[in-house]
Amino acid sequence: MGQFAERIFVVTGANSGVGKSATRSLATRGARVVMVCRSRERGEAALDKIRRQTGNDRLELRVADLAELDQVRHLGAGLAEDLDHLDGLVNNAGVVRAKREITVDGFERTMATNHLAHFLLTALLLDRLAAAGGRVVHVSSQAHRSGKLSRAPLESILRGDIRYRALQAYSDSKLANVLFSNELARRYRGRITSNALHPGVLATHIWNQNKTLGSLIAAAFKPVMGSP
Repeated sequence: MGQFAERIFVVTGANSGVGKSATRSLATRGARVVMVCRSRERGEAALDKIRRQTGNDRLELRVADLAELDQVRHLGAGLAEDLDHLDGLVNNAGVVRAKREITVDGFERTMATNHLAHFLLTALLLDRLAAAGGRVVHVSSQAHRSGKLSRAPLESILRGDIRYRALQAYSDSKLANVLFSNELARRYRGRITSNALHPGVLATHIWNQNKTLGSLIAAAFKPVMGSP
């Protein structure tokens, strides 16, 4: 069955990039993996491919748009009900938007997806993580070094009520990931492990999310970027 046969993991953004690679790695070790994806079609395609590659039939799909907090609440409640413990939560899903977008909840979309959704999902699963002495992995970025959450009232940053710049919004969200990871580690020391990481400059779908000049240039360099 593999070294992780008794373990359960949840991976967000699991249909591509880092999330898909993490899912495949865990599945290879025999783990039960819950794949959280925004698109049912892409999620099912990734699940079927990983199942064929690994021979692991303990994969399952949950569909949720993490930019909508009601969907995150529904996802978290369902997972908490269905799982008696959780060994690992990989907070990976991420976006970057060329132009300012506001979610149905009134938050700036990059911050809502990259940070607020994962903050809420983690909070909803804390009991299940603590039951297993589990680990939370926050996929952040070296871009967090350019984040500056003190540049304006925090509420204004969260709501997108200030001048919008795509890289700044992304950097702010990744700084929020790191701060959350550190505080989670401090508060739950001995019960839950919390880590944040920079995965490297990788050839993932995030470079194709926008059609700006910068995105097109970055996408052109994907062949020399690292593999997820």
